[in-house]
Amino acid sequence: MCSPQRILTSPTGSQCYTNGSASDLTIPSRLPDSTRTPPIYPSATQVVVTTYPGGFTENVQLSFVTSDKTDDILAYYKDVLTSENWEFDGLVSTPSNYYSFTWIGNVKDPVFGMELVIDENNPTTVKVTLLKELAR
Repeated sequence: MCSPQRILTSPTGSQCYTNGSASDLTIPSRLPDSTRTPPIYPSATQVVVTTYPGGFTENVQLSFVTSDKTDDILAYYKDVLTSENWEFDGLVSTPSNYYSFTWIGNVKDPVFGMELVIDENNPTTVKVTLLKELAR
């Protein structure tokens, strides 16, 4: 059981951390919205959001189904994320269509990663995972 100063309350509920304090883990409000939760694709259906807490991280996974193709989905995420100063790292692996993005603010800001995995079956399934590294 964590002590009260080690619990970060998020929109998805209280998350327990083993290191740090809640003030260390709070994401500053000046950071882009995409550092709190992954953007939801416009034609996404069957959307599920899951939070995975960890020591100094809180990963948020968004999964959904769409009839759109990889190029359209990737174009949306590249447009939205790069407009919020995310860097597109590119294709990480094939054939799974696994793409990566990174957001780095100033030296006091956390570092964030976003993983996008697209499976073009009929329908297309997509997993977008936000990796929050809350300590540098």
